[in-house]
Amino acid sequence: MNLIKTHELAEHNGEKIIQYTMKNSNRMEVTVLNYGCIITKWTARNRNGVYENIVLGFDEFDPYLTQSPYFGAVIGRVAGRIDKAAFELNGKSYDLEANEGESTLHGGEQGFDKRIWKGTVGENQELVFTRTSPHLEGGFPGTLELKVVYRLLEDDTLEVEYEGTTDQATIVNMTNHSYFNLNGDLSKSVVDHELQLKASRYLPLKDNLIPTGELASVEGTAFDFRSKKTLASGIHSDDKQIKIGGNGFDHPLVLDENFNQEIIVTEPVSGRTLTIETDQKAVVFYSGNQMDANMTIRGCETQKHMALCLETQNFPNAVHEPTFPSTKLEPSETYRAKTRYIWTVN
Repeated sequence: MNLIKTHELAEHNGEKIIQYTMKNSNRMEVTVLNYGCIITKWTARNRNGVYENIVLGFDEFDPYLTQSPYFGAVIGRVAGRIDKAAFELNGKSYDLEANEGESTLHGGEQGFDKRIWKGTVGENQELVFTRTSPHLEGGFPGTLELKVVYRLLEDDTLEVEYEGTTDQATIVNMTNHSYFNLNGDLSKSVVDHELQLKASRYLPLKDNLIPTGELASVEGTAFDFRSKKTLASGIHSDDKQIKIGGNGFDHPLVLDENFNQEIIVTEPVSGRTLTIETDQKAVVFYSGNQMDANMTIRGCETQKHMALCLETQNFPNAVHEPTFPSTKLEPSETYRAKTRYIWTVN
C-alpha cells in the first residue's frame, strides 16, 4: 500500500518545491523535499509510544535558502572539505568554489543540497530523486547522472541509496546531513546522548579542519567510542583535536565493519536508539559545535550541541591524499553507496 502524500510547499526560480511524506503502519513519518532531497521531519517513538520529530528542520521553505547549515540535505558532489578549493585529476587542474575560507565545503556554494531534483513516488514507501549534474557544475568535471532513493520499511528503518554515472573522470562522495536530537525536545542538548562506534582509527584535523593525512588510533583519546559512552565525556575533554573541532567533534572516524550495527546512538530518557549501518568507509561525527543562537526551530533557539550529525561517506579531501581510499569515478564505473537507519526503543 502506498502511503506517500505530496504537497506543493512553495515555488523557487519558477519551479515547484514539492514536499513528500512517507508513513508506515507503525506511524513513523519521514518528510522530504525535492529541493536538496532534504529530510525536514522524521518522527520516531519513545518508550511510551509517543512519536516526536527527532531531526532539525524548518516548517517553511524560505529558511532553507538562507539559514540552513545543510539540515537534512543530500551532500555532493563531494562531502566535506577539499583543500585549496582545487584538485588535479588525470593530469588536468580544476578550480572549485571556495565557500569556507580557502576550502570547498560540501560541493561548494551551490552543491546538491541547493538543487531541485525530480521526485518520483515508487511502490512500498519509496521515493526516488534524480537529476543531472552538468560538466563543471561547481567546477567538477564530467556530466553526472544521479539517483537518490529513500525507502521507509515497516520496522522503522529508513534506507538511503545513492547512485551515479559519469561521462568522464570525476570525483564523487555523497552523504546525508541530517541533524539528530533523539530527545525530541530541542530545549535539551545532545551531550547526554550515548554513542557506540566500531571505529579503532580516526582522521586528525589541521586547524582549517582538513585531515592531516594521518590515520590515528582512537586508543586513549576522546574518539574512542568502541564502548558506549556519553558525548559529554569527549566534548569536555582536553584533547587537542576536540579544541580544533570547535570544542567538540567534527571528525571522520574509520569504520572497522560494515552493515553490522557499526554506529549506535542512544538517548536514555526517551529510550530511543538509532542504529546506523552502511557500506561506507567512514562516518563524519559532528556534535553541533558551530550552532549559534541565530535561528529558532520548533520554538527553541539554536544552541551549541543542539544536535549531532553522523555523515556516512568516504574520507574527506581524499583527492589530495594518495593513501586515502579513492573518490575517483570513471565512465566505466557506477558510484553506489547505501546507509540504513534503524530505530528501536529500549
